[in-house]
Formats: sequence, C-alpha cells, structure tokens
Amino acid sequence: IRAELNTAYDSHIKKHKAISRRGVNPHRFLDDDLDSPLLESLEDEKMTGTDAKGKPIYEYVKRPIFKKRQLSEDAAPTEAEDINDAIGISLGYLGQLNVPYMAQLLDVSETEVVNQLAETGVAFVNPRTGQYETADLYLSGEVLVKLREAEQANLESGGKYSRNVEMLKEVLPSPRPIHAISVVMGARWIPGEVYSAFAREVLDLNSANIDYMPAGNLWRIENGGTDLNVTYEEAESDTNVSYETQYVGKEKILDSILNNRDIIVRDKDGKAVAEPTIEAKAKAEQMAERFVEWVKSSETTFEIEGQNVLVGELAERNYNEKVAGVVPPTFKGEWITLPGQSGEIWLTAHRKAVLARFLTLGYGMMAHGVGSGKTYNQIALAMELRRLGKAKKVLTLVQNSTIKQFAASHMKAYPQAKILVADEKNFTARKRAKFLAKIATGDYDSIILTHSNVSMIEHSEQSIRDYMARAFAQLQSALEGTTKGSTEQKDIQKAMDKLQERLDKLLAKATDRASSLLTWEQLGIDGLIVDEAHAFKNTPIVTRMGRVKNLPSPVGANQAIMMQMKVANVQNVTGGKNVFFATGTPITNTMAEAYTMLEYLAPKLMGERGINNFDDFATTFGRTVSEPEATWKGEIEDVTRFAKFINGPELVSLIRSVFDVALGNENLGLRVPKIRGGKPQPIMIEPTEA
Repeated sequence: IRAELNTAYDSHIKKHKAISRRGVNPHRFLDDDLDSPLLESLEDEKMTGTDAKGKPIYEYVKRPIFKKRQLSEDAAPTEAEDINDAIGISLGYLGQLNVPYMAQLLDVSETEVVNQLAETGVAFVNPRTGQYETADLYLSGEVLVKLREAEQANLESGGKYSRNVEMLKEVLPSPRPIHAISVVMGARWIPGEVYSAFAREVLDLNSANIDYMPAGNLWRIENGGTDLNVTYEEAESDTNVSYETQYVGKEKILDSILNNRDIIVRDKDGKAVAEPTIEAKAKAEQMAERFVEWVKSSETTFEIEGQNVLVGELAERNYNEKVAGVVPPTFKGEWITLPGQSGEIWLTAHRKAVLARFLTLGYGMMAHGVGSGKTYNQIALAMELRRLGKAKKVLTLVQNSTIKQFAASHMKAYPQAKILVADEKNFTARKRAKFLAKIATGDYDSIILTHSNVSMIEHSEQSIRDYMARAFAQLQSALEGTTKGSTEQKDIQKAMDKLQERLDKLLAKATDRASSLLTWEQLGIDGLIVDEAHAFKNTPIVTRMGRVKNLPSPVGANQAIMMQMKVANVQNVTGGKNVFFATGTPITNTMAEAYTMLEYLAPKLMGERGINNFDDFATTFGRTVSEPEATWKGEIEDVTRFAKFINGPELVSLIRSVFDVALGNENLGLRVPKIRGGKPQPIMIEPTEA
C-alpha cells in the first residue's frame, strides 16, 4: 500500500506540483473538503533560499508516512515495575488513580496498593472527596484549607489522615508578617473591626461602626456623626483639622477611600473645581498613609477567642488566611505518553508538565514563549481530553491566518484523527447551518474554528438573559456605591445603557433567528481551547475606579462578551473545568489584564480567595497614585493611575496557580544563534542632515 501511495503521489505531483504550495495552486478547490488537512499533512514545507527579488523559495518534501508506519502502539501495559510505575500507567491510560487497576498491574491485592501509596507518600486520599490524588495535586492549591480539613478528618477518624496533616504542614507557606504586607485602605481582607477602630481612635468618629456589605460590594459607615461636605461657594472659613478640608469632611473622605470613590469638589453648577479637589485628595492620601502606619504600629487590641490580639496581628492573620496560603502546583508529567500520536510531538519536559497540569486540574493558561510548541501542546491536549473521557466534544479556536497550518499539523501528529475544520469559506452564511449541524451530530476527535468563526455562533435566549442578569447585577452593585450626581454614577449609568443596547440586539437575534441555525448551547461543546487568547481580553470591567486611567471600558468588546458567554457555558456543563487558554502575552503589565485572564479561567478559585470583582483584586494587589497633570486644554487635572503591583508573592502564587509559565530559550530547549560578543553591541552612526 505504501508503494502505491508513493507512485500515486509522484505521478500527481509531476503533473500538478505540490498539494500545499503557496501562490497559484490548482488544488485550492479542495479547501472546501473537510478532509483537505489530511492531504496537506502529506508534505513538509521548507524554505531553501530567496529569489532575485528577495522573495522566499520553498521546497515541498514527503512526510515520513511515505517510508514507514506513523501510528504508535497505544495498547496499555499489562504490568508495572513498582507503585510509581503503576501510578503513571493509571494516570496515562485512565486519567485517574484507579486502585483495582494498579493492583492488576502490580499483581498484588488492593489493600497492598493502598498500603504502598500511604508508605511512599506519592498519593493521598482527599478527605473532602474520598478520592486518591497525586502528591503534586494534593499538596498544592489552598493548602491551608486542606490542612484544616485534614486535621478535622484525622480527629474524627482516629488518625487515618495523620500523613496528610504532616505533609500539608511541610508545604504550608510561612506566614507573612504584617511589616512585609502591603496594606491598602479599603482592602476586603481587612476586617471591619479594624476600620471601625481606626475611625474612632484616629479620626475621632467616636461611634463609627464599619461593616462590609457583600450585596452592594461596599463598606458602610454607621454612626459616623455629622459630615462636612459642601459646595465650593458654600464654604465659609478655612480649617486646619487633620484629614478633612473646608469642603469635604473626614467621614466623606473615609467613605471615598474605602469604596474607591473619586473625590471631587464641585461648584453649584456641578463643575469640578481643581484646587480644592486636589486639596481634598491630598487629605485622602494622608489618611490612607496614616491608616497603614496605624495598622502596623497601634497598640489597640481585639478580643479574639479569649485572647487579646493587636490590630497588626489581626490584619496579619486575616491576610494569611484569605490572601496567602496558596501553593502553586508543580507537575513533571512523567506519565504523559500520548498514545496514538505519530512521533511528530516530542515529549519535552515543559510539554509533559503542561499537559499533566491541564489534564489534572482541568483548566489553565498556557503562557509559553514563541517557539515553545504551543500548537502541538493544544493538539495533544484536545486528543487526550477525548481519549481519557474528560470531554466528548473539544473545540479549538485559532487565528484566521493559522487555521490551515494548525489543521495540517494536527493530521501530521495524529493521522488517524477525525477532525472537523472550518475556515472563512466553509463557514459562510450559506454553509454555516450545515457546518453547525455537523458539529452537533458528529463524533469528532477535534473541531477547529477561527476566532471570527466562533463570534458568529449565536447563543440561546436563556443564556443571553443569564449573562444580562449577571452583568447588570455587577453594574447595579457598583452604582449603589456611588455618590448621587457624581461622575462615577454617570459613567456607570452610561455603561448600563450601552450594555443594555448591545444585549438587546443579541436577544433580538436569538428570538428572531430561524430555527435552522443551532445555538452554541445546542452544539454540545464540553471542552474549549483558545489559542492567542489575548484577543479576547477586552471584557467589561465593572469598577468604582471610573477615573483611574487606562482601565478597559465597563461595556467591553463584542468579541470578548461572546467569549465570556461561551466560557461560562462550558464551565457550567463541566463543573468549572475544560477551558484552556494559550498565548505568549497573557499579561502586558496591566492590572485589568491580570484580573481578566484569572476571572476567565478560575472564577471559583478567585471567589475562594475573596476576590469577587475587579475592585477586590485591585485593592489587594495594586496601588494607585494621583498627580496633577495638564490637559490638552491647558487646564490642570488630577489624574489617577495604577502605580505598581503590590503583595507580589501572593499575586505570583495566584497567577502561577492558573498559568503554566514557560519562557526563555534554555527553559524551552530552543537552540538559537548566539549573539556575537555575548551581548548587544551599540553601533554609533552620525546623524543625517535635517
């Protein structure tokens, strides 16, 4: 058969040239054929030089399938050398630790397998689920929570979980002392008792009581006393009272800091007045700085469980429980073997690690550098999700310009795979209904669409209404915390109107659409892989920090909103799993991007850390500064920006709990030419005449 393949191919190429060649190509009519990627995978394209005009010259050579068998043997082993080998085989071929299966591999009793797992410490029973988990999974994540669960289970079981308790204590991060914690006034992890004590002790608001209201996502000040908050014209005299001005009282300033409200002094016509506004903001900065100093040095105590605890000790305890206490997982992936692949995919260390991580956790960001092999990682992930029964219908989204190359790579790696590929030609309005029907009714190893394709797939009326309810609940919560008539209130109301208009259009499409077009929810997608996921980063950001520069719009981009709905659907179907992103630029040093990517992939983890919205994230991990700047009109305006990330170790731990980061040529095993001289050399040239 292989000889016949060679003869047929050579004869065809002699007459029509390479199947996948660039430029004018008589094979273009095959692009509409769903099996065209299989044909293109028969050739490798190699650049051999350039022509006289500098254009590249390509050569097309036969793939190894013309010479030898490409399908790997995927029969599962029938025996294992030791318990570690048995664990690897069980994970690699079943996707879980299966004690009966490992007993067969080792030819021992199930009791003996359980004993060996306990003795070696390579796996633990999670008392929350009753299931075995590998050490790299169990001894990571929210280890403080796991420790408390293990201690309680150990107490109730008479010592059954003593090994769990011992090992969890070993990996538990050392508590961060208060002097090493960046305290930001308004942070949700600081208890209301601390803010109340500060208001009474430092600000002389003697009866003040401050509580956090989750429903409105705001701090509420009760019994603060009479506040001073007048318009510019109504101010009668100057004041030297600390932490307030003749226009804005200290309770107002305190409330604004706690709830991220902008402080603006206005005249009777509602116009902002620069000088008193700058003065009020300076007082706010003084108050915030005094709060930090007070938290870390105050002798004030609280009675907690019969003990007197200093303010700093209480804040430190809360921070280590609610923000710290997370250990990023580390996977080696020795058990990754990829049964069924042709040998095209090299099992490098970083590839095995990311595949093990994603298949174990069920979600994540592949933050790998250029040239790391993200394409084959995603292809292997899709095939493994299917093979291990973790997903029945996996959809991979790629950029429009790379879909043909991606599909051809898929067939090179898995020649026997049944894949469905859409591009701009077979996803036109006329052909879309047929293609969606194929997705819904077919049984494919992998489905590949472009970014623009997926934005054309509409949602059900119920899904749109659910999204609207969540979006407007967030905006309403933010709106309730604004001052009547303030710029923030107007901005949020404007965002609500724009979002309503946009979602009404989606709803109109859903209700008016002909029944011939299937919705996303009807396709049965339960696994989603998104390449170059940074294209969907412009999600709506709801915040009371409306005047902070460089924050995304609270309305967001259509493409990102559609992605949010699709991600939410897959997570609802799978219990928060089976959504994977890949990009070489997940975060370009902005607070909003860090939040967006984490919220996309791990909303449950974010909620468990007390981060339920952008403002929670920003007050925990970011610091803003306000400085007067000249506008294009020549006027002075007070501008607020995020100055830097804070509480870096905990932020990194949170990000690394979701992101698999592989950067640097050495870490990725990439061989690149060395720079002459070992480092960049400056080249001095004379300037040309103007």
